[in-house]
Amino acid sequence: MKQPQRRIDQLLMEFELKEHEDKLIGKYSTGMKKRLAIAKALLHEPKLLFLDEPTNGLDPDGIRDMIGYLRKLNEEQGTTILICSHVLHQLEDVCSSYLFIDQGRLIEKGTLEELERKYAGKIVIHVKTGLRAGSSELSGYQVREAGEQLLEFHLQDEQAISDLLRLMLRISWVHEVQIMNRSLESIYFEVRRRCMNYNKIIAIADKDMKMTRKTGKVWISLILLPLILGVLIPAAIVSIGRWADILALGNGRIMLLLEHLSIPDKISMPTVNHRFVYFMTQYMLVPIFMLIPVINAMMIAVNSFVGEKERRTLESLLFAPIEIKDLFIGKLLASFIPAYASTLASFLVGGIIMNVLAYPMFGSIIFPSLNWFILLFWVIPVFTISAILFSVLVSARSKAFRKHSR
Repeated sequence: MKQPQRRIDQLLMEFELKEHEDKLIGKYSTGMKKRLAIAKALLHEPKLLFLDEPTNGLDPDGIRDMIGYLRKLNEEQGTTILICSHVLHQLEDVCSSYLFIDQGRLIEKGTLEELERKYAGKIVIHVKTGLRAGSSELSGYQVREAGEQLLEFHLQDEQAISDLLRLMLRISWVHEVQIMNRSLESIYFEVRRRCMNYNKIIAIADKDMKMTRKTGKVWISLILLPLILGVLIPAAIVSIGRWADILALGNGRIMLLLEHLSIPDKISMPTVNHRFVYFMTQYMLVPIFMLIPVINAMMIAVNSFVGEKERRTLESLLFAPIEIKDLFIGKLLASFIPAYASTLASFLVGGIIMNVLAYPMFGSIIFPSLNWFILLFWVIPVFTISAILFSVLVSARSKAFRKHSR
């Protein structure tokens, strides 16, 4: 007998199809067809096996046998099996890790233990007992009535289950205990809920940013403010330091200030003009630059919330199937992203222009310093978010965007 025939006979025996090998496939039952399809996939002894709903259409015995064979195939032959299924409770007995896919995009992965730690949070258990939720003995627990003689507890960890049951058994009877949020199915719904919330946040932010592009005052501010404060003013300051007579400015007061300026050893400062340029670019431009994200963020935030009022859409948003927290995060992102992006753009363009103008004086790049990076990536985001929060509080009582833009 040839090797392929031996392999065929082996698979027919393992899938209990040997006695049916002479039958037409059209006369096979659904379970037999399913087993035959998997047997065909295993003919060439693959190292990686893809299965789509392998238990679909099988009776309980067929499901048990199929799961058992897949487990045996993995453990004894080392075959990696990727199962696509919507029947999640069947996967818990055969899979070692899980992937969650939403619209073709991988949204989560991990072992059951890893997913539990990330998504399950507190352990929720149902206990069938003679005690009531208001019993004084249970005052230290988060508990509620979940049905007749059924209590629901929210516990910190698994050890707390043992402590709780010991306490309850000393007082009353306990007939049944069930963990409610440690199954793969419960974790799937939590992953799905968070993914949907994320999608809603992105949708709200995208909608508001599109409205921002259609609002002339805000859009003009996003261009002119960074251009003036982040590009033209710094360029003018460096130009003054390069070509003007600094000693004649301010009746000598600027000279007194520059004499007390701490200068890094690696930067050469032969003249007062060098000190002026360095002082202005490293210190005096900071408060001017911070106005860019703060003002723009406040303008966008006020326009967003007040615009919803003017269009009479704020009430419908509040009653939409989205949490207030997610609605607020979406609107915060819609204000923060354009304001911060315009700030980064002006920082880049202004920095290039300042270095081009100052390089003939210093012979090196003087902007930005480390302090500017701390300002850009830590201080400015914090101030911008704070400005948005303040704007939201102010706009809560506002009736028109024009009132706040004056």
